[in-house]
Formats: sequence, C-alpha cells, structure tokens
Amino acid sequence: MRRIVLARRRTLIVRRVSQVRLTVGKHCPSLGVREVRAADCGSARREGLSVSGTAYTTCLWFDSEAEAAARYYCEVLPDAVLGEISRMGDGAVLMVGFRLGTQEFTLLNGGPRFPQTEAASISVSCSGQAEVDRLWDALLADGGVPSQCGWLKDRWGVSWQIVPRELMWMLSDPDPGRAQRAMAAMLTMGKIEIAELQAAADADGDAGALSEGRGP
Repeated sequence: MRRIVLARRRTLIVRRVSQVRLTVGKHCPSLGVREVRAADCGSARREGLSVSGTAYTTCLWFDSEAEAAARYYCEVLPDAVLGEISRMGDGAVLMVGFRLGTQEFTLLNGGPRFPQTEAASISVSCSGQAEVDRLWDALLADGGVPSQCGWLKDRWGVSWQIVPRELMWMLSDPDPGRAQRAMAAMLTMGKIEIAELQAAADADGDAGALSEGRGP
C-alpha cells in the first residue's frame, strides 16, 4: 500500500512539473523553469511589466484634443515623453500615449460623453516654490481653473495636485502642533505657498525648521 501511495504522489508531481513547463513555454518560450525562477523581476518592472507580462496604463478620456493635451504636457512637465499616436481610417487621432516619469498614460478622443472630474487627479511632487509656481501657471494657462489645497483643473478639465515636498515634511513633523498649524494654513490656500506654511508652523517661535535641517 505504501508503494502505491508513493507512486501516485510521484505521478502527481510529474504532472504538475509538466504543467508548469507548458505554462512557461506559452509565455516565455525561450526560458526554462529554472531560468524563470531566477529571472530578475526588476528588469520587468523597468519595462513597465509584471513578471507575467502584464502592463498598467492610465487612460484619460478627452473630447477631441488628446494630441494637443499630450504635446502640451510633454512640453511643460519634467520627465514627460510623447509616445505613439493612433489614428482612425480618416486620419483623425484616436489615442495618444505619453509617459510621466515611469507612469504610462493613454489619452483617448472619445467625444463629449464623459467629461473629466476631480474624482481622479494627477499629483505632482515638486521641489521648491519656483517649480510649484511654474507648473501652477503652466497648467492654468488658457482656461484652467484654480481650486483649493494645491488642486487645479487645466484647460481640458484634467485635475492636478501641485504639491511641494516641503508640505509633506511639515505635515509629518513629529511635533503635532507644528503639523496641525501647517495643515490649517494649507486648507486656506489655492496654490501652496511654502513660506506661508513655514510661518504658520513656526508660529510658536520655533523658526527655521527646514533651514536648520529638520526636514528629511
């Protein structure tokens, strides 16, 4: 009986290994089982893929100006790269790809049925007030709408958060009083003003926290 049980186990193991090899062969025909296990997952991530070959892209719905929006974003945003442009049979642009940093986006010309809303936004972490000012002004140009707490809508209705890194440092200050004062000041702002945040956090007389190295 023991021999029969062991034989059945060996049969099951062989079947499972064969199934694994078949699955690997379908997805990675040039790799064996041992090679897949040793594969560098980092290289897949650098290509925007999971180990299984899955890729993730954010799709934004536009009325008809996807190409103009993508080209403008690539002009004003750091680390932005224009990708492929897909056209319909009559030559009209259907989809435009672009990348912000490592994040892939597709802009789709789908007509006016689904307008953009604040329910989804792109958050940009900026270094210093000059970069906050530049991006704020650029994204508001030609019809954008400012909102509160660093939020705005650009001319196409896409929502953005323009957030200085200094804000996050202050909100995570180990002194809860300083963090609360910075938060209260931020809630009164449209565009984030770093100096005003610092002044609010320092209101108890503890001045110059960031300049003295209390930031990260």
